[in-house]
Amino acid sequence: MRSRKFAIALVLTLIAAACGSESPVVDRQFGLITQGDQAALQVLSYDHQPDSSVVYGMVMDMTMNAAMDFPGLGGSGDMSMGMSMGGEIEYDIKSGPQPGSVELTMRSSFSDFDLSHFTVDGQSMANQLSSADMAELGEQSALPEITVVVSESGEVLELRYGDTAMPTDFLSGFGSGGFSDPTGMSLTSMFGPEMPSEGVGVGAEWTVDNSQEVPLLGSMDASTHYWITGERDFNGRTVLIIVSSSTIQDIEIDLLEMMEAMMDMDTASLAAMGMDPNDLALAQSEMFDGMEMAMRFSYDKIVGTTYFDPTDGRVVWTSTDALMTGSIDMGTPDGDGTMTFDMSMNMEMLLADGLGA
Repeated sequence: MRSRKFAIALVLTLIAAACGSESPVVDRQFGLITQGDQAALQVLSYDHQPDSSVVYGMVMDMTMNAAMDFPGLGGSGDMSMGMSMGGEIEYDIKSGPQPGSVELTMRSSFSDFDLSHFTVDGQSMANQLSSADMAELGEQSALPEITVVVSESGEVLELRYGDTAMPTDFLSGFGSGGFSDPTGMSLTSMFGPEMPSEGVGVGAEWTVDNSQEVPLLGSMDASTHYWITGERDFNGRTVLIIVSSSTIQDIEIDLLEMMEAMMDMDTASLAAMGMDPNDLALAQSEMFDGMEMAMRFSYDKIVGTTYFDPTDGRVVWTSTDALMTGSIDMGTPDGDGTMTFDMSMNMEMLLADGLGA
């Protein structure tokens, strides 16, 4: 049983790694479709003040479902889990190494964690979780400490997890709706949209094209389209309403080939991704010997709305919805099997000076 649980857990970890950690840096193609209202054009930029901090309240809801039919690994079953978290995200701001850039270190603290449901084969398992289990689940769901260097336009130039600097091939897409986790949630949601260099007004539209060759995945078409749909008063501010929609092509992965490629990565990079080189080697040599695994997944929805204050140059409120669906086909010496899964998420962030207003 332990081997089966480890194998499935490793597969899900590989899903997260495939979606998030292996994107190379490319020259982004920035296409300004229209500048919008000519009477009120302005260049939108972020005004992060060094040696200061900014706090946001955050709420995140996530639902995960999986159905498994693995005759060679113990039979069929299904699982469903829903959870929500609430707390604060704080950004410590320092001057960045590039002219006009700043370094933002994101730290999160969660005071609320709720497991709305947890079922296995239709039976509720929530009442079998102790308070210690719940605390551990909440800790495992917490956001990692991330440090980014961003330009005045919001482009992510550098990225670190804790004290580990990520290689340059981990960066692409983070600034404009890329591949940072299985739900399609990207650093755009955490740090704001990437803005055009031209002056824009209400009605403006622009697209960031992130199509690229992604290590372990191959060629991938991806882009994010932005619209400034209007402006409104919000908590004493006049904000622009920026909506976004990201499109990422369907993806197919040979998970065993991916595992073999990961074995060639350096230990620090694997650790930053939450991968243990020893576990990978064990799985490759023992648990997955003679097996075949192919994964397919689709980003069915990645949409967002951001309230941006052009006077203060900061995001005031943002909401992101994402849905991903997929399947894993597995062949083993003992038989074949399939797992289907879906993950949906909603996250909202509100600048602390607007809390309770």
